[in-house]
Amino acid sequence: MKATGALRPTLLDRYVVREMVPPTALGLLLFTFILLLDTISNLMRILVSRGADLGTVLRAFLYLLPSIFSVTIPMAFLLGVLLAFGRLASDSEIVALRASGVSPARLLRPVVALSVVAGLVTFYVVGVALPAANQAYRELIFKLVISKARTQMAARVFNDDLVPGMVFYISDIPARSGEWRDVFIFDGRVASKPQVILARTGRLHVEEARKSVGLDLTEATVYSFNQIDPADFHLERMGSGYQPLPYEQFFPNVALAKGDREMSLAELREMVRRLQARGKGRVDWGRYEVEYHKKFAIPFACVVFGLLGLGLSLGSKKEARSAAFGLSILVIFVYYVLIRLGEQAGDTGLLSPFLSMWGANILLGAIALVLLYLNHREAAFDPLDPSHYAILLTKRYAIVPGVRRRPAPALRSVPRRGARPVVVVRIPRMRLPLPGILDRYVARSWAGHFLLVLAAFWSLFVLVNFMDLFDEIQTNHIKGVTVFRYYAFFSPGILHLLTPVGVLVAVLITYGVMSRRNEITALKAGGISVYRAAGPVMALGAAVCLAMFGASEYVLPPMSREATRYLNMIKGRPVQASSVESHRWVLGSDGRLYNYDYLGGSPSTASPSTTSIRSAGSSATCSTWRARPGTG
Repeated sequence: MKATGALRPTLLDRYVVREMVPPTALGLLLFTFILLLDTISNLMRILVSRGADLGTVLRAFLYLLPSIFSVTIPMAFLLGVLLAFGRLASDSEIVALRASGVSPARLLRPVVALSVVAGLVTFYVVGVALPAANQAYRELIFKLVISKARTQMAARVFNDDLVPGMVFYISDIPARSGEWRDVFIFDGRVASKPQVILARTGRLHVEEARKSVGLDLTEATVYSFNQIDPADFHLERMGSGYQPLPYEQFFPNVALAKGDREMSLAELREMVRRLQARGKGRVDWGRYEVEYHKKFAIPFACVVFGLLGLGLSLGSKKEARSAAFGLSILVIFVYYVLIRLGEQAGDTGLLSPFLSMWGANILLGAIALVLLYLNHREAAFDPLDPSHYAILLTKRYAIVPGVRRRPAPALRSVPRRGARPVVVVRIPRMRLPLPGILDRYVARSWAGHFLLVLAAFWSLFVLVNFMDLFDEIQTNHIKGVTVFRYYAFFSPGILHLLTPVGVLVAVLITYGVMSRRNEITALKAGGISVYRAAGPVMALGAAVCLAMFGASEYVLPPMSREATRYLNMIKGRPVQASSVESHRWVLGSDGRLYNYDYLGGSPSTASPSTTSIRSAGSSATCSTWRARPGTG
């Protein structure tokens, strides 16, 4: 009975848990929403263009949630601990607990208990839900692509949305056989060497077991030419052949092969055992062992983050919600960078799989224990107060600023002439409605929180994006300057996407802090309405809206094009030959297919480049030329 009573949560335990749960839930929603912003837009654009219905879009969205939750659950728990104990410390409740004989070690019990719950949920997401969801997402995308290719390929229509960079034109598709007749294919995926394929018949060939897609063509002729040099022209007659269509051309960010991240714990252990039995080295089976330890290390990070958050916030002497928010992003950034570097070192055999995955937990756990020890010894150090770091380098002197008051205007004697007074009429000086003290105070507070929140959101977004691209950066041997340029051109789009959320969060923090400090009550007591206090933020919000409009009109389009170009370099994709807006195919009345490409970007002023192709059954002729300036 005594043992059971010792495990029963006390009033203090329930109180601490109630303080941690709301900010943790809020952080989970906020971080998940931020990471889903770009994913939702890309997913909707791709799936809708493939003809997906609402049910398919919702299923794809649900399949992506486990990969997001595996990152946001530990992050949200760290933020919840920092905010909860930061609030307790700012209200001197930690001091009251110590005065009542409650040591900081006593507060470990609710934190560890809740961190174990968060760790178990994360373990289920990483170890069970994530592999199944990733594989289900790949199956869903494959079926969607095949359904699109089989059912929505229309005759006598230029189909350019099946594979990016390719155009299909089919003269006839009999309903009974479904075979393509008189097939024309333009392959512009390689800008330097576009190809034109003409075939008598064709059929889409799908192997669902191997997840492969291709074209079976008969009496095919392949024309390879150079748009810049018309003399560089090659012709190859294939007769009958198979034209593969790589799956990654349909969805560049989705791979069909079941990798180590889609394997369960049992499958990973079986793969390691099988490779070791064959006499393979660590380089061959190391990545499977690394993934096995990763499925345990990331959930255990919830316990480490709980201890670290408690150690960071116990010594806080003031309310530091914005500092806690930024600090949580910083800790997460350091942790996942260490995890990613350790994963790469473990895959290549530089470190053991155990150390590569558990090294980040060991390092941050040691820091957490040191902070808890300092708080137990009641060391005068506040980890959330920047002045405690600056005091180590500079001396701070207390300066009490004097309050300068405007002197009252001196009373001037009224000039008199005899007994009759002289009336003096003064015209008040015209003054522009400059911002007052209240406006400057609210604007300065909001701007500081807005910049901090936006920087934190940007760091989180870039961190997750970099983690997704890390393998391709290593595989394709991309230089650091290329990665830097990609994020330099990609950042304006990220900031434009995150700015509305940053404005909302900054408003909540600003007026929440003012309400916490009873400043809103003081304003009301001074005769200042809440609407007047909201005026500065409304004005700044309007300025942000105008800036976003100007950026979307003049800054984002060229930046987005450059970011896409560098992203293609990182992913090893060929540069696209031309854009959809400037590249056109038409069928002439004489049966010829005409291709024109606007070179100057404006159809009214640019000179066209024309390609004419005529197909008559299996025999085909192709002629290409480049139009002179000023000619049609």
